[in-house]
Amino acid sequence: MECVNWFIEGYKKLTGKTVPAEQVGYEAVELAQEEIGYEFIPEEDLKKLPDPLLVETCVYDEGEDKEWIAGIVLHGDLNRGIYTFWTRNGESISRQFIDEWGEE
Repeated sequence: MECVNWFIEGYKKLTGKTVPAEQVGYEAVELAQEEIGYEFIPEEDLKKLPDPLLVETCVYDEGEDKEWIAGIVLHGDLNRGIYTFWTRNGESISRQFIDEWGEE
């Protein structure tokens, strides 16, 4: 589960805390752009991404009403990440393109 390991490493960088892999939920889904909430990927970034999107998502409930959701948008032909996002309780923590994918 490469995505779960990515989440664990990113979570530690953001919080300084570790989380056991078995407490991280994982899902990979293909979504049309209109199915993505702007709290995850803003409209201006969506315009630069393929449609539909293949998204690997990790979820972790830290307790005390702190839910973390992080995702990697994959490019199907390349099978590599092209965009990442992190949210906590529905608020954006980080969003970024990987390897200049979204540059115009």
